[in-house]
Amino acid sequence: MDGDQPVSKNDKMSSEETQDTGEEEKRRSEEERQQALQIAEELRVKVQQKIDFHDKNAKAVGRMGEDQLRRYDGSIKKNTAFAKKLRELTEAKREALTKDFESLNLSNYILEVATSIAEAKLKLADVGCAVHISSQIHCRYSEFSGVLMDQLQRI
Repeated sequence: MDGDQPVSKNDKMSSEETQDTGEEEKRRSEEERQQALQIAEELRVKVQQKIDFHDKNAKAVGRMGEDQLRRYDGSIKKNTAFAKKLRELTEAKREALTKDFESLNLSNYILEVATSIAEAKLKLADVGCAVHISSQIHCRYSEFSGVLMDQLQRI
């Protein structure tokens, strides 16, 4: 024996195995890069949506005058039913609530609507729906935001 340690099969990697490992690392690196680019794009889109949402609320583009609001349904029955639905806000009900809102004149029910939203038992997943509905109401009725803030402070 000349003092050399015996070399096991595990210690020796053929050049083919080394090449396979290098290619695998390159492939994984490219996949990670693509995932990072996809995440960055999703974040960019979300940030832009938030900016647009903020601008829309800041400008309150859709505010209407009394003449325009008259064409919407102002019946007590439908407006109080809508206010009651707002007490049980869920993300699953977003589309139905949005559709209902689009047909109603809530001018005389702002306090009830704000109170319903403020008192709603929200789960984290439902906050987006509450923000969406509140934003729509804010854009149509200038007094809503102040009333909602008062109701939220009371809770």
